[in-house]
Amino acid sequence: MNRTYKIISLCCILFFVVSCNSLKFPENEFHYFTGKSEWTESEKNCCFSAISNLYSADSTFIIFRKAKIKSMGQAQPMIRTILKNRSNRIYIISVRDKKVNQNLCFETITDSAKTGLIGHEIVHVLDYKTQSFFEIISMGIKYSFCPKYKRRVEWITDSLTIANNMGYENLCFANYIYNSPFVSKRYLKKKKKYYMTPEDMISIIDILSQLRTKQDTMPDNQILH
Repeated sequence: MNRTYKIISLCCILFFVVSCNSLKFPENEFHYFTGKSEWTESEKNCCFSAISNLYSADSTFIIFRKAKIKSMGQAQPMIRTILKNRSNRIYIISVRDKKVNQNLCFETITDSAKTGLIGHEIVHVLDYKTQSFFEIISMGIKYSFCPKYKRRVEWITDSLTIANNMGYENLCFANYIYNSPFVSKRYLKKKKKYYMTPEDMISIIDILSQLRTKQDTMPDNQILH
């Protein structure tokens, strides 16, 4: 078992090294845009909108790239920076490039959906930021081989995205995936298995709205308690 664990860990490390090796981060900047296709100003603004809603995201080194990936978005640490101080690590958020599928890619979704997708991925990044190198490797293994763990991680991530003022945006992205004629049954099945459905999101948005309304109408001395 220990040998298998070591082999899997090594494979994960090699994967990150290969996938991130060609990327370079400019000095004195926190956010950098790169990839197969150019980023429009509107797309960059969607990323900055998500960043503004998440504490410490504006001071986290993130490379946003358009890439040939199977999913619509993914987040990962740059392995060669992972042993640095956590505030100095670099993270990569990839979105599906139009060269993969012109009908189902980052460019085809609405601006609100773009913000929701990026917000979700930044929440993953901020989670990585709290963990050590070995904790991230352990998380990657459990995420890959334990469906229940993967579902829990994605539900927590969706919940935090919603709680950080991006409930509508996250819902827009989910609605796009559930209603697009270009989404395969296999991909939709995966979304239903691991992520919140639009109905789940609406339920949480409503609950948070009620809690915030109740808090706003409570006297200060009750809120403190």
